[in-house]
Amino acid sequence: MNRSFVTERRGTRSFSPSAFLGALVQAYLNR
Repeated sequence: MNRSFVTERRGTRSFSPSAFLGALVQAYLNR
């Protein structure tokens, strides 16, 4: 859920460590 949101928000399909960490933070805050 949050991962796809972050990836679509960035608009980047390439995997990025920062994006992954951001997704984890969002998931932690939005759990």
